[in-house]
Amino acid sequence: MNSGDLKDESMTLTILFFDKFFDIPLRGVARAETRLIAFSASVIERDANGHSRASGVPTRILGFECNEDLRLLFDKKDRIFREWRQRFDDKQEETSSHPLYSDKVYQEISHRIDELFASIVNPVFETTGMMSVVSGTFVFRADLTSPLSSSPR
Repeated sequence: MNSGDLKDESMTLTILFFDKFFDIPLRGVARAETRLIAFSASVIERDANGHSRASGVPTRILGFECNEDLRLLFDKKDRIFREWRQRFDDKQEETSSHPLYSDKVYQEISHRIDELFASIVNPVFETTGMMSVVSGTFVFRADLTSPLSSSPR
């Protein structure tokens, strides 16, 4: 992604899949308009950027090229988890049966995603913004004119 890819001075990423979470999705696949982006995120100090608590969680995001293999792995992992979660919610499964502990395919997919993320070294952008939930979906928004945001590389 280069600066010519942006039509304005803001960015919105819709989080499609994620597999690490602590206050916000920490790693996964997002959509920026029609483009898929692999991302790594971290929470930043609220005081550092002056955003109010109501607008979301202040977040730093690194965006990377996302290949179809990574998206398919996240999709498959998500389907396995959702099927288990439905059985769990229906009281047919215990927490000890979580796919992370009991499903070899899920574990292999997790390992492969770890490998793919470890091999991604050059982000196409790095920026800060706010992660929030909109209609049940995590969304990251950044104002690229902010002094804390760096333009896509």
